Amino acid sequence: MFRRGADARFYLMVLHPLRDYIDYLDEAEANLEKQKLKLIEMSKELDDEEQDEFWDWYIDDYYTYSELYPSILRTSVFISIYSFFEYQLLKQCTNKEILSSIKDKGIDKGKEYFKKVFGIHSPFQSENWKFIKDCNKIRNVIVHNGGNVDTILDENKQQEIRNIISRVPGLNISKHGNILIENEFCKRFYEAVRDLLIDLYNEKKGTRNK
Repeated sequence: MFRRGADARFYLMVLHPLRDYIDYLDEAEANLEKQKLKLIEMSKELDDEEQDEFWDWYIDDYYTYSELYPSILRTSVFISIYSFFEYQLLKQCTNKEILSSIKDKGIDKGKEYFKKVFGIHSPFQSENWKFIKDCNKIRNVIVHNGGNVDTILDENKQQEIRNIISRVPGLNISKHGNILIENEFCKRFYEAVRDLLIDLYNEKKGTRNK
């Protein structure tokens, strides 16, 4: 669909860069999968004794390509999308005096600004916003606790995180208490951020046209 004016700028400066994170995720994961499958194919050409020796040498590489690097990649993409969303939200809060008067932090500060200045409420009552708020809690554990749920001292907060992980597809906890992120979670988070930004853009545009 051909876009003009503000719609074109919104697509080029917000939606397109946001999509780049997922395109990068898919390409990087595909490359890691190729490396993993390459090791598997190499082992198939060996007899049983040679396979044992092969995996003694390459089992760490297999773990790196199948688990370690994908985990680092997905966590990085999730945090990057979250930061991008927070930046895009607060970027629109141009009245610094009003913004500084709002005591909330991060995306909640942006939410209150949109409600107070633009009179926009409904996107912050949506399922996407509720999901993003859950993701905000997951993000905080990753940033402030190294992604380890067991290190959360407040038992109620720790249980809250465990409850979020248990109900959100694509999130798991390792036996050591580390948050594990799957590809599907990154994509669901991307979709929630994208749709919320679109809703905010359309509502804000509607207020200007009144």
